[in-house]
Amino acid sequence: MFKELMTKDIVKMIEGKTTLNSRELVRGISINSKVTRPGDLFFALKGEHTDGHFFTTEALDNGAVGVVVQRPTTSKSDIVVSDTIFALGELARKYRSSFYPKTIGITGTNGKTTVKKLVASILNKKHEILYTKKNFNSLIGLPLTILELTGTEEYLVLEMGTSNHGEIGRLCEIAKPSIGVITNIGPGHLDGLETIEGIRKEKLSLINCLPEDGFALVGDGVGDVERENVYRFSMDMLDNIRIDEHGSHFTCNGINFFTPLLGLGNVYNCLAAIRLTSIIGVESDIQRTTIADAVPESGRLEPIRINGMLIINDTYNANPEL
Repeated sequence: MFKELMTKDIVKMIEGKTTLNSRELVRGISINSKVTRPGDLFFALKGEHTDGHFFTTEALDNGAVGVVVQRPTTSKSDIVVSDTIFALGELARKYRSSFYPKTIGITGTNGKTTVKKLVASILNKKHEILYTKKNFNSLIGLPLTILELTGTEEYLVLEMGTSNHGEIGRLCEIAKPSIGVITNIGPGHLDGLETIEGIRKEKLSLINCLPEDGFALVGDGVGDVERENVYRFSMDMLDNIRIDEHGSHFTCNGINFFTPLLGLGNVYNCLAAIRLTSIIGVESDIQRTTIADAVPESGRLEPIRINGMLIINDTYNANPEL
């Protein structure tokens, strides 16, 4: 939950201009006018299909203490900035600097949402954590996750997505990860990243931003990484893989695992989570129990059983590999 700040502090953090009461207390951050609550600060974000500037009046009617905008409105509650998405990131970046969780950034062409959820579930057995909900992995979603920090968290587990050059670097600037995971490199978002090598360079931005005392875990297709403390994982680390309609069995480091997650790709995702949390120091019993209780994300090889029939819902717009 967002820790309360005065408007004067937020205005300074995002370099905005306003005539708002500087001592007004902000209790939350909103980008959706329909669910804005009293005490929220509303960011008017411009997207492909809509523009938050059209909904500032609704946000204020629902109790927003102010609206962050790129162009002035008729209200007296404006905080004007040059770019509202960048301002949201700046607020999260500076808010993040007040807290000290170990931060894990997870990216890759495939599997990042599942790996993020598995890692978070395993760590949550022993640690206080905050993690990316759903696939809030963008220049909007990641800041919103960071703005939920309270100061009690030991780990912050963040998914990082990209469709254009420079986005991973900006996400790292905001999040300050000390641990980086690249699940794999393959064709995905080629419209913005153009080539496989372009994808590789963009994903490697996560590894390049880590501090000297941090470490990285990388999977298939990443290639050479020019830094110390880089760990690898690949399917040849596993034995006795058996896959059926109920899930998968496999052996890792002599320990038998089962996951109800379907398909070989999810065995790979489980391996990534096991490898990472082993490096951190989590016991295998916790890993085994958590992976055995895993539930698939909706639309990602999601089994639906009706009247003795198995329907697999794989309608999420994922990349084709694995």
